[in-house]
Amino acid sequence: MNLSLSSDTIQAKGSTFKQLFGLQMGNSVSGPCAIIFMNFIEEQILSSVPHITLWKRFIDDCFVVFKDISSHELLDKCNDIHPDVQFTFEEPVGNVLPFLDLSVERANSEFKYALHSKPCHSGNVIHWTSHHPRSLLVNIAKNELRRAIRNSSSKCEENKSVTIIMRRFRGNGYPQRILINALRCVKRKTNRQQSVNTERKKNYLVLPFLSERQVFNIKRALFRTGLNDFLTVSFKSNSLSSILKPKHFNCVYNKCAFCSSSSGRLCLTKHCVYFIQCNLCSSFYIGETKRTMRTRLSEHVNSNSSLVFQHLAQHGSLPHISLISWKILHRAIMNTDLRRQIECREIRDRQPDINVQHAC
Repeated sequence: MNLSLSSDTIQAKGSTFKQLFGLQMGNSVSGPCAIIFMNFIEEQILSSVPHITLWKRFIDDCFVVFKDISSHELLDKCNDIHPDVQFTFEEPVGNVLPFLDLSVERANSEFKYALHSKPCHSGNVIHWTSHHPRSLLVNIAKNELRRAIRNSSSKCEENKSVTIIMRRFRGNGYPQRILINALRCVKRKTNRQQSVNTERKKNYLVLPFLSERQVFNIKRALFRTGLNDFLTVSFKSNSLSSILKPKHFNCVYNKCAFCSSSSGRLCLTKHCVYFIQCNLCSSFYIGETKRTMRTRLSEHVNSNSSLVFQHLAQHGSLPHISLISWKILHRAIMNTDLRRQIECREIRDRQPDINVQHAC
């Protein structure tokens, strides 16, 4: 804690600077310290300014109701608490004041509120034509409509909030009938109390999203077999960056024994199909792994259940990483079934001695 608070540094244009006041946002203790410090400032303000009748704060955004004092006098008193914390003041326009995602209106002796959207909001959500499960797109619309209803104090404000969300999603290609059905579903669930069935505990399964036909077939199979009461299946689509730019990590160890037996520093590579050749003869082995090559190679030369270990032991030598050389044939294959299919194809085409002898 002392190191995080007293040794906060910043790099800018190749130079390193020490932060003398406050903490940078990337520091692991910045968030908790900011909350604690703002609570201290808040206590000082409330104890020294008796004119405040309501003070609500979220992080550093404060909603304040006061009387018998002008706004400029209140702002000066708040800014006198600490020289490095300076408040700004936003007065309501036409008795309406935006606060977080709410538009708060003062009407007589009560507050009315509705959903607020900042003028700088881009209005973009996940487009209807994007490669995502249809259920995910519908649930996004439902959640936004649910937030619009929850952030409305009356039926009139609710209609205004819902109109904002409907217009936003219509601009991103969502069909009108889909939005109407989603709104009807949200209102139906909001008006009645949800019954929670605690007798049956559901299991959850995440599958890769391929197509809407896949989603339909799996849900139909769950319904026909009655497994939908015990199993909830969700579908996840991979991002384009994860597909086109898989992450590869270079070895960070100096004089790595595993990398010295290969053509590159790739012992930390995962999800790959690999090739191992015995340096004492021409026999070779093909395998697959979802873990790092470093871990898998260590098992091959240290576990007597490994085919590579058994082959090296036949030469009368103590199995060691220096007795083999290896390379990666295919990498970044995240799907286990696909990786095993590629391994089987390589074994069929190359006929590795160690694998084939074991199969015979």
